[in-house]
Amino acid sequence: INSFDPSDSSRKHHMGTLRKDESIAKDTPDCVNKESETVSMMDYLRKDLEFEEHVADMFKTQPQLFTIVSRTHDQSLERNESMAESEKEPDFKIRCVLTNDVFFVVCKWRAHLLSDNRLEWCYELFLRKCQRYYRRLPVFVVVGLGGEPASPDRMFCIPLKEARWNELFPSVYLKHERPPDKKFFWRNGVLS
Repeated sequence: INSFDPSDSSRKHHMGTLRKDESIAKDTPDCVNKESETVSMMDYLRKDLEFEEHVADMFKTQPQLFTIVSRTHDQSLERNESMAESEKEPDFKIRCVLTNDVFFVVCKWRAHLLSDNRLEWCYELFLRKCQRYYRRLPVFVVVGLGGEPASPDRMFCIPLKEARWNELFPSVYLKHERPPDKKFFWRNGVLS
């Protein structure tokens, strides 16, 4: 297992922006170091990015329905203060071609649930960041669970207005489970 050095500013960080005085370990979801499986931070971030690419591909295969308006790029710690505002947005800004509705999508991949079946999809600072963008446009959290990032065993598409905490109980996330290989659909302001 590779070690994680939070002082190494040359590495890429894609879980949201952090001030230089914040500890990355503090802001990492507990599922990174839970139970029997310990994952290096770089492996964790790489898998999140692989899942993000998988979700992007799902939208790209439906150009008659969706356009990716913008996509947030990798964010290094040293660039944090000088990033353009659009680089601080959620992973994707998507436009539905048929309705012209615009919304944000956040992508997260998790290897497993927590021991009590809660789904920890982010850390507190990242949740607050997403909530700021929800004031402008709808935000949907797409979570891949298990399997591999490019082929998760399960997938959820949760409206941020229902993902109000960084750890979700089954009563919240199970309502939004979708087949992982199903194309996305937009109806009445809801992505499914």
